[in-house]
Amino acid sequence: MTIRLMTSNIWGDYFGNEVSGRDEKLERVYRRYMPNVLGLQEMTDSWHRSPVWERLRGEYAFVPVPTEENPDFTPLLYRKGKLSVVDSGRILYHPELDRSKGVTWAVFSTVGGHLFAVFNTHFMWRDGVEYDVIRRYNAMELVGQMRQVKRAYDCPCFFMGDLNCAVDSPAWKYLTCEGYLPVREVSSERSEISSWHGDPVRGEDRLFHGSMTSDTWEKSIDHIGAERGAVAERYIVVTDQDALDATDHSPVFADIEVR
Repeated sequence: MTIRLMTSNIWGDYFGNEVSGRDEKLERVYRRYMPNVLGLQEMTDSWHRSPVWERLRGEYAFVPVPTEENPDFTPLLYRKGKLSVVDSGRILYHPELDRSKGVTWAVFSTVGGHLFAVFNTHFMWRDGVEYDVIRRYNAMELVGQMRQVKRAYDCPCFFMGDLNCAVDSPAWKYLTCEGYLPVREVSSERSEISSWHGDPVRGEDRLFHGSMTSDTWEKSIDHIGAERGAVAERYIVVTDQDALDATDHSPVFADIEVR
């Protein structure tokens, strides 16, 4: 069977970029493409309070995870009529350094009983060798979590999110050495454009307006990954205008075979 995974960094409201209005645009994007599993990053308190999630309740539910210490900045949503949650969890990579960086994961069961796991993550940001090292450690923790779930459930494991690094980075080189690959590499249909297009700009109408980037896929920092041997039908960077206007990162989705 084929599942659709989508990752979407929703541009947290850290810069005076209020959620209202942008959330409605992303809602339209999510309804247009209807992923089976949707992973978000930069889900701030303001984003958690958005009415969009209530409107999506007919189709989607949040994966339950502990949130006593702070809100889940990397939540997972899943289509209730298609999937059920078997197990789930969440870890923070380095809360003393950045409490928004971590991974939220879930093991899902399809209606037909197929199991698969999805790990939604956000790696450390900033440029420089010292941050490359931190991102590599993020990748190590992610792999550790995936292997624990693999041992427990013996199911395919997929990861997605804003890794804040390209495929030629130390973090991705580690992931590749450990047996994981970018789903784009094994997709029959794939986008050639970068997932990051820069901050939308507020216009005279007080609304945010984004533009498509000229950068190619090699500059992408948002990824969907899988174990070696995975097969995918398509890997698409969404460049619809409402997506460009809503956030600095284009949502990315992949249609992947679960065997």
